[in-house]
Amino acid sequence: MGSRLLWDNGTNCSNLMPLSSDFAEKERSICIFGTGDFGRSLGFKLLQCGFSVIYGSRNPTLPFAATKGVKRLSHTEAAEKSSVILLAVHRDHYSFLTKITDVLEGKILVDVSNNLKINQYSESNAEYLAQTVPGAKVVKAFNTVSAWALQTGTLDASRQVFVCSDDREAKGTVIDIVCAMGLSPQDQGITGGR
Repeated sequence: MGSRLLWDNGTNCSNLMPLSSDFAEKERSICIFGTGDFGRSLGFKLLQCGFSVIYGSRNPTLPFAATKGVKRLSHTEAAEKSSVILLAVHRDHYSFLTKITDVLEGKILVDVSNNLKINQYSESNAEYLAQTVPGAKVVKAFNTVSAWALQTGTLDASRQVFVCSDDREAKGTVIDIVCAMGLSPQDQGITGGR
């Protein structure tokens, strides 16, 4: 199953280390769909914390300003190489996911988005994502952390990461990643609980 970090509600995991270092390569590889400010900032922070980062892009051959060693592949190729995918695109752009639902089957798909307006939709983005890709394990996380805080590592910004999911194991995996990044996970229950 890989390494697990000890945590509970309210624990600051920034000083915790994995109990063992037997992470499988696929568990240490994080795929990010989205190469905007937030997607790049997440990738930078993950690299600093020892993860390998693979970006999934609709145009993988276009020039891309990224850190050395980062891979940029098609969405399908990138998703095949990781069990955890951070979705750093706006809800309006989720439609590409319907073309790769077979590849996303059983994967942990992390929604990091926020809507532009309160109550913009009848369901949360994570609930909508679960409907769009029913075979994925959807987790909501990282939407309360700024790109600036991820890039600079500043301590004056919020380090809390609210995490919720209907899948307990997927939520635990994301909480482990949050801890490994030096951030403080806050378990917020199930996705439908809003």
